[in-house]
Amino acid sequence: MPSPERYYKMTDNEQILFNSLSEIALKLNDDNRNPVSLSLFLWEMGFDDPDAKDKLFKAAMAVVLNSDNPLELRRQDFYREFAKVSDEFTDPDKDKILIQYILRWFGLNYTPILYTLADNMLKD
Repeated sequence: MPSPERYYKMTDNEQILFNSLSEIALKLNDDNRNPVSLSLFLWEMGFDDPDAKDKLFKAAMAVVLNSDNPLELRRQDFYREFAKVSDEFTDPDKDKILIQYILRWFGLNYTPILYTLADNMLKD
């Protein structure tokens, strides 16, 4: 759930749409192991940039492509790049679930290597 002040700034129709999306995500068992909507998750985490998802994907791919061995990448590697594109990243340990959710969603929907890396980070 977003902060109450962000929620109450929505119009009535926006609140209805937000509640509907949240209910659908709940029904689909949205969580870190089964990410359903990255856009909804980012908004709930405080992201206001509509381009955040694209920026984060580009940052994630830059980390992978610039790595000698992508399977050895850790959460901190992604944290450094993600922090460059969004002020919402404030601490690599605090942002663990956020980073895993993002990578897992990208892995399920764009490129499988990121899903594998998210799984590896569960041990991290």
